Amino acid sequence: MKKISLLVALAGLFVFAGCNKGSKASSDPTFTWDSNSKFAEMEIGKNMDGVISVSIPGGLTAFTVTATIPNKLVGMAEQLISISSNKANESQLVFDFIQDAKTVSSLKSFASVTAGTKGFKMDFSKFLDALIGTADVANASRFVFKLHVEDAAGLKKDCQVSFKWTSAPSFTVSGKSTYELGSKEDLVVKITAPGKVEKLTLTFAGSTEALDYLRKRIDNSNSAEIAGNANYAEALGFKNLTIANQTAVNLDFKDLIDDLTYEVTKASTTTVTIKVDDVLGKSGEQVITFVKK
Repeated sequence: MKKISLLVALAGLFVFAGCNKGSKASSDPTFTWDSNSKFAEMEIGKNMDGVISVSIPGGLTAFTVTATIPNKLVGMAEQLISISSNKANESQLVFDFIQDAKTVSSLKSFASVTAGTKGFKMDFSKFLDALIGTADVANASRFVFKLHVEDAAGLKKDCQVSFKWTSAPSFTVSGKSTYELGSKEDLVVKITAPGKVEKLTLTFAGSTEALDYLRKRIDNSNSAEIAGNANYAEALGFKNLTIANQTAVNLDFKDLIDDLTYEVTKASTTTVTIKVDDVLGKSGEQVITFVKK
């Protein structure tokens, strides 16, 4: 009996996950996600296509989005809701696009919809932008939205969609980020990129002596993208280092420090800006400074 119950439950979950499974009549509301027809969990990033179309042949009478989001974003999200009961349960906020004027006005870039319409689009990239803003969201955070529509004949349809947040690249400096040339200390910049490294660019500024030396090694430029150019990486002292599509990269500056210690003879400062772009469109920067006294 337990096995049969479990199978029934799983079957129900499959129907729900498909969003339109079980729709039979042409009058039934339907959801369509052209870029993600199976409604699989989507990664939040620059290439994300979060546009979902809704068809309501019978004319829309109700449209709500119930959101389960990271706790740290709840306070900001509540400001987009004016109906008190829709934010009473902080773990599941309800955005009502027919009854709540504040939700309608605040999130019209996500969905501009009125009662009676027979079809509309919603763009979850805009919704997520509104919810996240500039907040520092933890890696692997999930955003789950239950969509609910009803028509004038009382026909209802639910659909659940989910999104995953991967953190931007970050840096840990082992050693001093302001480094005195000739000190013979170690300097390693550890890069963590959960979204996988697409580009790793080093940009140099400051000391004329340092720049003259570096420019000769990277085709007369002040910057070098080394994830896609092993020759530049080796020329700057990062040998046999796999960078592209990695989630962790250690830049050991020992060889470059040795070269600059020899080449730079005058009191000066040289800065190196390390910029990492990941495959999801997120980026991070770290600046280190070489000082010659």
